[in-house]
Amino acid sequence: MLTPEFAKDYSNKTIRVITRDINALHEMGLIYKEHGKIKAKKDIIEAFKPWAKA
Repeated sequence: MLTPEFAKDYSNKTIRVITRDINALHEMGLIYKEHGKIKAKKDIIEAFKPWAKA
């Protein structure tokens, strides 16, 4: 999901920077491409989230 913060951070970036970052995430195995869309591998990303406080 594209958050407002994420959109703001990338609003002034070139397509070259965006492509570089997407390719890096793909090489790390954090995203995949499906039907022309880029999607996060949520199961992997969830493992990096800090534990929720009870």
